[in-house]
Amino acid sequence: MADCVKITLDEGIFHYKSRGSSRTCGLYLISDPNKLIVVTIEYLDVLCQGGGLISVVDGWELNGAVFPSYEDHEKSISSRFHDLCVDTKRHPIKRIFASSQNAALIQYRIPMFGQGFSVRVEHIPNPRPCNVLVQDTEGIFTLENYGRNVNCSVMTIFDAKIRIMYMNTGLHRSGVKTFSHSPRLQKGIYHKCAKMGMEDFVQIGGSSGLDTTKMETIDEVCGYQPHALSKSMTIFCGMTTIRLVSSGKHSNKVVVEVLKATIDDLDSANYMCDLGLGGYK
Repeated sequence: MADCVKITLDEGIFHYKSRGSSRTCGLYLISDPNKLIVVTIEYLDVLCQGGGLISVVDGWELNGAVFPSYEDHEKSISSRFHDLCVDTKRHPIKRIFASSQNAALIQYRIPMFGQGFSVRVEHIPNPRPCNVLVQDTEGIFTLENYGRNVNCSVMTIFDAKIRIMYMNTGLHRSGVKTFSHSPRLQKGIYHKCAKMGMEDFVQIGGSSGLDTTKMETIDEVCGYQPHALSKSMTIFCGMTTIRLVSSGKHSNKVVVEVLKATIDDLDSANYMCDLGLGGYK
């Protein structure tokens, strides 16, 4: 690996040997939405005493922000960072790590010339994807909580046009095959659901960083929408997020179409982070 920062969708073996730089670098790993990433440390020559360190991260970290965010991941932040270096006084290090979603990261700082590491990267099936990072893929994505108290997100690292194709959120009781009879919510699509007191809803927004909890929420919807909406929502923020918030009381599902936004979409944009122009059109 010659570049300090590299993003790859590839499987295989990656090698790094330090030229004596003290920079912190990163190998950003990403796979298909329905895959997990397994990282195996094949070779490690990074002395702790020399200030060297590599860290295998369950997710991506950039400028202090992490995807998935701490609110949207079953593991604590500390347990998602696995720091490794060679020290004979320590117990043998764990050498195989599996991500919880289709994104993982290997960060490393190796100031001693000639030291380095080799890792093997493999992609394995994920039968129930929850959090999905999308680098360069357009298509249809499904978020579903399967009745669990979890938040799930699709985050694109590009400006995007989002269209809801199907939504059933906050209506279907977990383990029950009929719609719940909530006095606050009947069949139909509703906006500003959190302000209505609903615990289950879909947020759509954008941000300049990876933390979905700090995004600018452009719309917040819940209810039942069996057919595709006629209009999409266009967001120019660098990163676009569809986030399904679930209390565990309902079986929620949302299907969205994600397309890249181009310069031709600027005039019809619903939100532009850099310009601070907001408002749902």
